[in-house]
Amino acid sequence: MKSFNINEINEILNGILEGTTTNLITGPEQLEKAKSNHITFIGSKKYADLWETSEASVAIINEGIVAEPGENRALIRVKNADLAMAKLLEVFSPQSPVLEEEIHPTAHVDKTAKIGVGCKISAGVYVGKNVVLGDHVILYPNVTVLDDCTIGKNSIIWSGTVIRERCHIGNDCILQPNVT
Repeated sequence: MKSFNINEINEILNGILEGTTTNLITGPEQLEKAKSNHITFIGSKKYADLWETSEASVAIINEGIVAEPGENRALIRVKNADLAMAKLLEVFSPQSPVLEEEIHPTAHVDKTAKIGVGCKISAGVYVGKNVVLGDHVILYPNVTVLDDCTIGKNSIIWSGTVIRERCHIGNDCILQPNVT
């Protein structure tokens, strides 16, 4: 589990730090549900009163909203709490599964398919005739890519997705699990 101290978080957000806490932060949470190891955010004045009863150690807060840090608690003032929280969510998001093999032995890749450099094709994947995969495409388990499809570079296709024949997916796309 990732954890950060208040100074590391403030360095990421480049905000104005008010107060301090010795608690390590292990993730974000809503004001009402947060515990002492959580960071939360206050993007509107209507939520400022919830800060006093929240157990969160840290809140990202919009400039201009009145609130006090409290004992062993801190506020990080920013211009846009929503954007700052989105940035922080990326920091706490877990790393995607790493596929060791380029083409798993249980995958079927048609001999006419063109596979780009650095592609990863996982267990149970089906790649049909004349499929073109750009560089660094990742196909997670049980993806089906039917004939004459193209998938652009750096795209990630999650488990269970079915891409029907003659579909064209662009560069840097992410198709979430079970997309059809």
